[in-house]
Amino acid sequence: MRGQAEWVGWASGFGGLAIVGTLTFAYFYFQPSPRDEASLCLKSPRSASAVTEAAHHVLLVDKTDKWTDAQGTRLRRVITTMRDELGVNERLSIFVFENRVEEGFPPVFSLCNPGRASDTTFLTSNPRRWEKKFNDDFGKPLDEKIDQLTRPAQGDASPILEILIDITNREELNRGNIPRRIAIVSDMLQNSDAYTFFPKPVPFRVPAPTPPPAPPGSASPWAVPPAQPTPLPRPRTEYRIPPIKKLTPKEVEAMVQRKGDLSRLKDFKPIVVHQIHGGKYTEEKLLMAREFWETIATQYGAKLEWKRL
Repeated sequence: MRGQAEWVGWASGFGGLAIVGTLTFAYFYFQPSPRDEASLCLKSPRSASAVTEAAHHVLLVDKTDKWTDAQGTRLRRVITTMRDELGVNERLSIFVFENRVEEGFPPVFSLCNPGRASDTTFLTSNPRRWEKKFNDDFGKPLDEKIDQLTRPAQGDASPILEILIDITNREELNRGNIPRRIAIVSDMLQNSDAYTFFPKPVPFRVPAPTPPPAPPGSASPWAVPPAQPTPLPRPRTEYRIPPIKKLTPKEVEAMVQRKGDLSRLKDFKPIVVHQIHGGKYTEEKLLMAREFWETIATQYGAKLEWKRL
């Protein structure tokens, strides 16, 4: 009996150790990977200061445009849709530009989705804790930015080309072999020294009209001269807006090269353009803007998807 009791005791002890070992292994194995506190992205195993993301979604908002309340509501829907479609560990970065921007300007929002309760199990983490973290660190800051972005503004320049060159060449947007996409909210009417849809009026010299020939007999030496001679007509200056020039592919390439490199534009798929309509610009001019950007996209192997805001 004593031997049997000892065997049962040893078996129980080994069984307890096995259970503790299994729980300890599960605890460490299923622990979530460490995250960067600032970006909520996973820390890179290669460097203590680097982070990784599963995909990068970029939203560019052109604040030089003025939109209606209804368009502001649709802009909010664009942002919330991008947020809701964001997968775990995917990053959303929002850039806002106005009249003038400096190269390398920071985003107004850039966070990874750390996951929500529906993305976790009791083995990996506390679902309620992750839901709270998502709302505190991701949901609330984004809601605040949405409120700011939907307030319309206007400007006298719209450097869309320069922004795309800047964004697509950033190191943080090109690291890793991950999916990348860009969404743009703008009327897409480029207005900078590179190219403009708003050419300034130029002076145009209008020659003076030729005076009519003198009536017969007026050259007679006995003709009585008028009391005050009629002044001769003078040339005048008028200001006319020159027509917008359509660029050839070679001219497009030369224009872009004066500003930088756009070859990485094709690495962002898709590129969705939410073009602002219904403002002070005619549909004809907005169509010309679309044709302009399609020429650029074709030149650099990119594909644009057009939607109305």
